Amino acid sequence: MADTPTLVRFITGWEEAGVSDDGMPTFHEVTKIVLSRPPYLEVMRVASEDDIANPDYREAYKLFEKEQAGLKKSAADGYPLALWPAISPSDLQSCLIRDITTVEELAKLALRGAQSGVPPQVIEIAKRAKRMIELQKETGRHEARITELEGQIGALREQNNEFRAKIESQQTLIGTLQARAAA
Repeated sequence: MADTPTLVRFITGWEEAGVSDDGMPTFHEVTKIVLSRPPYLEVMRVASEDDIANPDYREAYKLFEKEQAGLKKSAADGYPLALWPAISPSDLQSCLIRDITTVEELAKLALRGAQSGVPPQVIEIAKRAKRMIELQKETGRHEARITELEGQIGALREQNNEFRAKIESQQTLIGTLQARAAA
C-alpha cells in the first residue's frame, strides 16, 4: 500500500466566512487541495502556502492555474469554452490543459485533426465547434440581409406614403375642376 502514489489536484471551493445580517451564512472562494491514494483514501482541505510551494505539488498547481485562467479568459478573445454547453467537463479540462480556451481555438484544432496529438473525443468536439462557427457565419449573413431588406421596406413605405399624398391632392384638384366645369 505504501508504494501507491498520491494523486494531487487543486480545485476551487468555498469556505464559510460567517453569518450575514439576515442570519444566512456567507462564503468566500478558496483553493482546496485533494490528496488521493486509491482505492479508498481521499483527503480534501484548504490549500496552504506550503502546499502551493511544495515541489511535489508544483505541476498540479500549474495545471490548476492554467484551468482557472482558461475559465476566466475574456470573451473578447472568442467564445469561452467554459460557457459552451456542448462540451463536457472532462473535454473542457482536456482542452484547458492544452491551452485551448475558446470555441474558435477549438475549431482550428479540427483542421489539424489527428496530427495534433489530441484525444479523439476532443477532435470530435472540435468538429462540432467548427460546424457551430460555420453556422454562425451563415446566421450573420442572413441577419445582414434581413437588415438590408428592412431598410428597403422602410424606404418603399415612405415612397408609398408620398405617392398617396400626391394622389389625394390630385383627386382634390380634379374634384375642384369638375365642380367648376359643372357650374
